[in-house]
Amino acid sequence: MKSRDDEDEEDLNDRTNNTSQVDAVETLEIERTRALTSLRHLVRSNEELEVELAREDGEEDADGDKAAYASAIEENKRAIANVQERIYALSREISQITGADVRLGGDDANAQVVDGGNEGGAWV
Repeated sequence: MKSRDDEDEEDLNDRTNNTSQVDAVETLEIERTRALTSLRHLVRSNEELEVELAREDGEEDADGDKAAYASAIEENKRAIANVQERIYALSREISQITGADVRLGGDDANAQVVDGGNEGGAWV
């Protein structure tokens, strides 16, 4: 039989563990929100660059704008892939801690990649 002191110590350990998990989830959610914001900005940037690139079509490219726009678009695509991977990893980690399914919906769905191994929603 456990003593009262042993039970109190276990209770304190449980509460400390729960507090640590809550803090970890909050930190992960903050980082995930930042990554989602970054993703939206990168997508918007590419949309604006593509408009400018299309506007430059048919015009002479004496100042090299077309090449700069195309290069920036490709660089953004690589950055988008990296940010999507980060969002996926953060979402998975949050799900593992909380047991909740962390997926996107609503407005976030416009800037996402669906994980082929997960049916029923998008992680990124």
